[in-house]
Order: sequence, then structure tokens, then C-alpha cells
Amino acid sequence: MFKKKFFLLFFTLLVGCRGGGGEQSATTPQLESTMPQIKKIAITNKAEADSLINLGVEVIVVEDTYVAARVDSQATAKIQSLNLKLEPIKEAELVQRLVQITAVDTAGRQELADLGIDIWEVRQDTVIAQVFDKHIRQAEAREYRIEILEKNVLNVVKKSK
Repeated sequence: MFKKKFFLLFFTLLVGCRGGGGEQSATTPQLESTMPQIKKIAITNKAEADSLINLGVEVIVVEDTYVAARVDSQATAKIQSLNLKLEPIKEAELVQRLVQITAVDTAGRQELADLGIDIWEVRQDTVIAQVFDKHIRQAEAREYRIEILEKNVLNVVKKSK
């Protein structure tokens, strides 16, 4: 069994890397289609975003007209069951928020960092951070108080230039 799997892996890499000098992907289209990807999903209201979250879809960003979600084949089936459309996402649509999180001690700062929150500044019991909506939900579930200072952190970056 091991030899068969090794041969299939070797063959897949060999076929994926063959080609005429252009850059080639080392994955097959079948393998690529099973790998999680971030996609844009058009929505008409926030309830559709909540439905996706309740179905277990990893929703990263929630905007008024779309969500950005990490999807695999299982998530794709769930999304399609709601008659929602998947599209490629542009980098600019992966919006991060600038937030203030209060009542945070040293252990709390570590917990926030472990969630993947990008901490910019610490002032006593307050943290200023850059986050995706996914992180806001995770931190609020742990009972942190969060205030959104800027809906798109890039606006702050542009102002500072």
C-alpha cells in the first residue's frame, strides 16, 4: 500500500513539474480543487453571513455585499446549498479592521496573539490591533470588549504617509 501511495505521489509530482520551461504547478487540478482557498461569496444581507458561520464555514471578512471565506470542497457544497455564488477574491477585499480591545492583562495579550491578532500597541489594559472579522468573533467569544476604530486598516496606513 505504501509503495502504491509513494508511486502515485512521485508520478503526480513528475507530471506536474514536466513542461516547456514555463512555470508549472507541482499540483494536479484535482489536488488544487481540494485545497482550501479564500473565496468571495456575494451576500444580500448579514443573515446570510451568519448562516454560513452557523454551517461551519470559516468566514474571515464580513462586508455588506460579500464575505471572504476559506473554502474546501465541503464548504463549497454548504455554500451552494444556500444558493450563494463563489467568486475569486481580490487582495483589497480581504479587509482588516483597526480595533481597540480593553481589559486585557498580560495573559490576555498572549491569548489574543495566539488567535492570530496583529497587536500594534499596548497601553496599560488596552490593546490596539489589526484584525479580520473572524478574530473579532473569536475574541468576543472569550468575552473581550472590542471597539472598531477603523473599518479598513488601510485607511489608517494611507493617512500616515
